Order: sequence, then structure tokens, then C-alpha cells
Amino acid sequence: MTCDQGDLAPSVGGREADYRTMQPNENKKKENTGEEAAKLRLQDEFETNGFLCLKNTIPLDCIRQLNGAAQMHARQIFQIMRDNGLLSSNTQQHCAMSIPCGVKHGFREIVFRSPGRYEMSVQNRHWNTHTTKEAAVVLQNDHPSSSFQQQLENISSLSKQVHLSLLESPSGQKLISLAKSLLQVDQNDDVYICNISIVVAEPGACEQSWHADGGHLTLGRHLPCHCLNVFLPLVDITEELGPTELRPGSHYLTRNLAPMMLAAKARKELRSPCLPLLSAGDALIFDYRILHRGKENMSTTTNRPILVITLAKKTFGDLLNFPHKSILDIR
Repeated sequence: MTCDQGDLAPSVGGREADYRTMQPNENKKKENTGEEAAKLRLQDEFETNGFLCLKNTIPLDCIRQLNGAAQMHARQIFQIMRDNGLLSSNTQQHCAMSIPCGVKHGFREIVFRSPGRYEMSVQNRHWNTHTTKEAAVVLQNDHPSSSFQQQLENISSLSKQVHLSLLESPSGQKLISLAKSLLQVDQNDDVYICNISIVVAEPGACEQSWHADGGHLTLGRHLPCHCLNVFLPLVDITEELGPTELRPGSHYLTRNLAPMMLAAKARKELRSPCLPLLSAGDALIFDYRILHRGKENMSTTTNRPILVITLAKKTFGDLLNFPHKSILDIR
């Protein structure tokens, strides 16, 4: 199942938005005019539907590098958890089916969201704060244990790769610039990256329940988007691998979901769910408040990894999705 044409959020000139239309051309004045007009249309689509699908945003060479780094990062995270007694020594990497789910059972570096599905954060609000005794010792000690120092270096390596390969590249900067413009702030400095993570759905991962990643700032009225996710699939997402399903326009309803959903259905304004099929190099940008869910990964052999960059206005801090405690804590 894919989006009906009427439900497909990002369209420019009646077709799916191609990010290459925003690349420079020979005439600087036309470039600026064309890019600004395209950006305004995308902003309008985003505000109406709550999400955008953009084609060909990031070069495939970059995506392949990030996918390789993400796989290495997952192996390191699971090895650290085994080394620190958080997993049994014979537990394999693909073990998310049997680990307790939810933030209260998770860590700053990894949270198991649902059976077979986990999210590894490589940059969030806790990364610059060292709350554990051992981490404090590392900061003060010129000669920390080599194993612990190696664990810290291993965890930080993917974050460095994301910044060097993606965020500092022209294509990455253009994508982030567009995402920032969707938050409707006067200055780019009023927006920050509050989280970078990898979401992995293992083979057999079950379908998620409908959910929003965060709430509204006020229940009294609908405000412009204050936080959004940029999803970058690291492989081609087929129906078998379990795409992300969204309900267009539902970011207006989650302010008071049950009664507003009923009212929209009664007025025949409730829109059908949309299931974009993204290729590696595409991007899905969506409002934190929109209803969405990961579909079942029906593959028996293939993970579905997605790089997630979360941007927010500086007045907002995400306190819900990752806890303080670390897999590096002493047990």
C-alpha cells in the first residue's frame, strides 16, 4: 500500500517533490526566486499535512557510509551492554524481541521501543552531562581505564561520522536548512538539533501502535510546529521491511485526540493513512505531533535502519524519549 495521490504530502507542480529542483542553476536571481517559491510550497504542504517526503536528498555514497557506521555502532552498543552485565554473555545483537521495552527500561544510548524495534541515540540532551560516578572519574582522571575509554570512543564515533559525512556536507546542510524553515523561526540560531539516533526494526519486528512522538505546547489552540523529525532511510524501504505509516493532518487532532478524532470523522474530514515507500537517499520530515507508526518488518533476514535527526525550537526540550542513565553506569 502506498499513498493515494491526494494524500501524498509533498508535491510541487503536481508531482512528487524532487530535492534536486532546489539545486543551484546558472542564473543566481532565478535560483533564489525558484528556491524560495519551492520552499514556500513545501512549508504550506508541511503545515497542512504534517509531513513531507523528499526524493534524492542525500547522495547514496554518504548513505552507504552511514549505514556501515550504524551497523558498527549497534555491534559496539550490544557488546558494551554484555561487557557491563546488562545483557547475558550469550545474547546476540538481534535480541530486541526479549528485552523489556520503554524509556524506563532504556538507557541514554539505547531504548527498546517495541518488540524487535530499538532506537540508539548518538546525540541527545544527556550526552553533554555525565551523571555517572565512573564518567565523572574519566573526566577528572588523566589515566582512565583503557577499556572504559575505548567504550566512550566507540559510542562517540557514529556521531562524528554523521557530522562529517552528512551535517557538514552541502546536501546535508541544504536539507537541515529546509527543516529549520519549517519551524518558522526568525533566526536559524533559534533552532537546534536535540537528538540524532538510529531506529532499527529487526526481522519480525511487530507493527507499532499509533502514536505521536510528543505533545502540543498548549491545549488551548493549535500552534506552529515546534519540533520535527527528519527520517533518512539507510536502505530502500519496501513494504516487506515495514515503512512508517502516517495519518495526514492528525497533528491538528492530537491536541485533544479522542474528541477531535471523532469530530473529524463525523465531518468526513478524517484522512486515510499514508504509507510512503522511501528509497535510500530520500527523506521523510514530520511534525512531532502527527500520528504515525512503524509497520511490521516481515523480512526474515533484513534490518530496517533509519537515521533520525530531531530539530526543535530552542524554547523546547524533549524530556520524554531518552532517560539519563547510561549503559556505562557501574552496576
